[in-house]
Amino acid sequence: MLTTLTIDNREKSIFRRKPLCFLPANSLKLSEKFAGDLRVRSFLYINRRGKLSLGRIARRVGETTVLYSGSDIKEAPGINFFSAEKFRGRLCANMAIACLEALSKKPLPIKIGLYDPLGEAVDLPEHFLKFTHEVFVVTDSVELYRDRAQEIMWERGAPLSVSRRREALSRCDLIVAPHRITTGFGVKNNAVVLTCARPEKSLSCRVYYRYDFKLPPPFHELKPDGIDTELFAAGLYEICKIYSLGNTVPLLCRGDFDTQTYLSLGRIIKDVKST
Repeated sequence: MLTTLTIDNREKSIFRRKPLCFLPANSLKLSEKFAGDLRVRSFLYINRRGKLSLGRIARRVGETTVLYSGSDIKEAPGINFFSAEKFRGRLCANMAIACLEALSKKPLPIKIGLYDPLGEAVDLPEHFLKFTHEVFVVTDSVELYRDRAQEIMWERGAPLSVSRRREALSRCDLIVAPHRITTGFGVKNNAVVLTCARPEKSLSCRVYYRYDFKLPPPFHELKPDGIDTELFAAGLYEICKIYSLGNTVPLLCRGDFDTQTYLSLGRIIKDVKST
């Protein structure tokens, strides 16, 4: 089951001079949609008075995790808001692989960096080694990755560089960071970074961290208005365990300054090496 929350601010300027007692009351409406065993509860809070009753919302939604795309609430006691970052990390990896596949089926003369401090993406280097002979992993889970590097060497005869030193990323043309980047590190000015959220410290290169895609049926019909597609898909993937959505390849990736398809991003990555 998924639970979503949207807020409809209907406070009108014509009412602003009136005492609150003369304004219509705020309301919280519930609707539900079903597709097989999948159930989506959608709460719509209609805000007519300009002030949210967070306690009322918390009591109605209960202890379940809530999908909320708005900006009216940053945090609220008793409401467990869901984050799409984990799913966005999968989208970021899928985008990287799609770019590389579009460039060539043979190894490319590029350097790929994987920034994974927690060691939760140990399956990615093997995918990247299909497209280049130079993959650099920067992680705090060095032993975990070194074990995987030995397996890859035995199985494929391909070397994998593993280090705690972030300086290794400064040589990379493409850097994939499936988790939020919370610390700064040196990069090539023309490098491309794919990650799951805006880095906490800016990087002096192209950074993409939002991904656009189409939900397949019947999920598109289940998504309530006002809920971000990425967030809804993340909820389906993580909460409802619809793991097929983890194979989604984004149509677009977005940063603060531009938007790219996997084809156009692939051309940019290729140009990084040639300059």
